[in-house]
Amino acid sequence: PAFAATSVAQSPPPAGSMPEGKKEGRRKADDKALMKEKASQRDWELAHGITKPVRQGMNADSLLCMECKATQLGPVKCECVGGRRPPTGGYAESPEGLLDLAAAAKERLAAQSAATRAAQAAQQSAVQKAKAQTKAGKLLDDSTLDLSQLDSVEVEFEPGKLGFSIERNVVSAVAEGGPAAEKKVAAGWVIRKVQGEEVPPDKAKLMKMAAVAMKKGPTTFVFQMPLEEGTHHCKDCDKFVAADDFDAGALDAGPGKQVCYSCSQYAEAGW
Repeated sequence: PAFAATSVAQSPPPAGSMPEGKKEGRRKADDKALMKEKASQRDWELAHGITKPVRQGMNADSLLCMECKATQLGPVKCECVGGRRPPTGGYAESPEGLLDLAAAAKERLAAQSAATRAAQAAQQSAVQKAKAQTKAGKLLDDSTLDLSQLDSVEVEFEPGKLGFSIERNVVSAVAEGGPAAEKKVAAGWVIRKVQGEEVPPDKAKLMKMAAVAMKKGPTTFVFQMPLEEGTHHCKDCDKFVAADDFDAGALDAGPGKQVCYSCSQYAEAGW
């Protein structure tokens, strides 16, 4: 017998719907456009010196007066005759408004950096003064002796394992129960000399110097310790800096790798 040909009727797509292939293409196009927009925004910011620290300062601030460019966080305080002229007509979100916020953030960062450098210079000056007095034999009584300024310590190790790891010339970890732990060496200390010879911030060269010295017998290491509790070594400025002067998460990098806020700002700005 003959069989009649049959066909299955297909329902037309709902009005306004888009095939999956086209949807995927549209999504990719949208993502590409968004990435291009972000790249363009980043180029504009870099062209105007808006680094990551500056952007963070801008995000936490707001423009108060269009006349004197005063912002919520300062440093400029509005003293305009007749009072403030609050931004209107979308000025705060305009390129001009953003540049006003950027200028204020840069001023605050510059002031903070200057204060940090001044504090570090004063600290280092006090250390050098204490060392000079000690060397000259002038610290003869407890009334003039300030132990907090004596930041260096000599530690002698017998040939063999030291019991600590290093990153550059900084102790990054101390093995429990090892020679370093027994001698109270702590992570974060900076190695300045090996057997009287100054060492560079280079792990391979330091280890080679130590190996050569220890072949000859007991070896003396000179460590620099933080003067104050809560300070950490910055590998770029080679100084001990208060924890508050590090960006959030910067200390997670660990001794020998961490960089303070001021140094990271200089690096991003290309100074």
